[in-house]
Amino acid sequence: MYLPVFMPDVKGNPTRASYNTIPRSDGTVEISKRSIGFDDCPMLLYQAPPSPLFLPLGPESTFAETFTVAMPLRTRHPFPVEPGDIAPMPDHPETVMFCLGIMRSLEPRAITATMEGETVYAASAVTDESFECTDPQPL
Repeated sequence: MYLPVFMPDVKGNPTRASYNTIPRSDGTVEISKRSIGFDDCPMLLYQAPPSPLFLPLGPESTFAETFTVAMPLRTRHPFPVEPGDIAPMPDHPETVMFCLGIMRSLEPRAITATMEGETVYAASAVTDESFECTDPQPL
């Protein structure tokens, strides 16, 4: 299994401290580290992605990481989302759930491209990602 290590921050720069905050239709906010569609649409980064992009995790292994989530919660999604694509962020969320992406197999690749005269990088994993979440927790 592989876990995502580096994710883009709000400016598109890869950082280990980044995370997603995605409101769900039931009012719970997902706080996650997961790729969200790398296989269909590579994530654009404005700095060369660090290595490794994904952490291999063997049987009986453990993984621990700490990061700070800014309050108040604001939608942080790795791709631009249009109004109506996802639920709006509640003014005062009452519950959160923590999710972690898991890739069973991995074919990492970094792609360099030029967009409007600027060099961009795409970190991509050709795989199916599943993710595991905690039960909703009071905030």
